[in-house]
Amino acid sequence: RMAGAATPPAFEDDGILFWLELGGSSTRPELPQDCRRVAGGVSGVTIGRSAQVELHAEGLQEGVAQYVSREHFRVEVNARGQGFCVVPLGSNLMWLVRAGDRAEMSGDEPLPLFNGDVIQLFTGSTEPNPRGGSNFRGTLYWVFYDAAASGQPGERMTECTIPVGSPQQQQQQQQQQQQ
Repeated sequence: RMAGAATPPAFEDDGILFWLELGGSSTRPELPQDCRRVAGGVSGVTIGRSAQVELHAEGLQEGVAQYVSREHFRVEVNARGQGFCVVPLGSNLMWLVRAGDRAEMSGDEPLPLFNGDVIQLFTGSTEPNPRGGSNFRGTLYWVFYDAAASGQPGERMTECTIPVGSPQQQQQQQQQQQQ
């Protein structure tokens, strides 16, 4: 969300509005599916090594974490409060894949994000190519799921889902999960 932007009335509740799911051949196969998810609410979520320390340290194949920035990208409610956007934060290459079309993400401009979009990360290659080259470490991507569009309400998220928001909001989310 842009600094100073008012919270849209439809998003006053900071419940789970979306989630991202980690995938690709660069992830460890033993990482449970539910532990690959990072949930987000009205406050958005930043993806990177410093934000999901354990997931990036234990969930990726050896040598892959070096290609993930401390703060790689951010997903947030768009400025109009009607939908979501992704904002690149690091200098590492990324691509947005929508309906089979791939576009390189550059700069820090927010790009619209829709249910099922894929944020593909560069994992090492002599060429800036998401499909490989020398030093290629496999594929690494995050799939975006809009809770309203996916037909899977937030209650289906498990205890492995990484909570976001303030510590107070995180505590509320944990209490709701225990009920």
